[in-house]
Amino acid sequence: MDIKELRVQIDEIDNELIRLFEKRMKVAEGIAKYKKENNLPILDVQRERQKLNDIEGRASEEMGAYLRTLYTSIFEISRSYQAKMNKKESDYVASINKAIADTNKVFPKNLTIACQGV
Repeated sequence: MDIKELRVQIDEIDNELIRLFEKRMKVAEGIAKYKKENNLPILDVQRERQKLNDIEGRASEEMGAYLRTLYTSIFEISRSYQAKMNKKESDYVASINKAIADTNKVFPKNLTIACQGV
């Protein structure tokens, strides 16, 4: 098999991964809504640890650590997406205003310029 055929296979797999990832994130949106309605935290350490152990246990010995790394990233992305889903617009405005207030001013309020030999 040549490289072009292998890349076609990778492209087909990537298309399926994209479809499945978007499906997974849609479910994560439902989880975010449930957590918000039930006042639950977005991070569930016990659940993530359980899932990682399960995934690594079902994987081949060669792929276990790679899958653990992949799913750790997926969990981080999912938590970020859930946090975004649970934020109100006012939360964004408040965080922007806080960032502006906490940022050092670029230019000083009082500026003195020294000129030599004028």
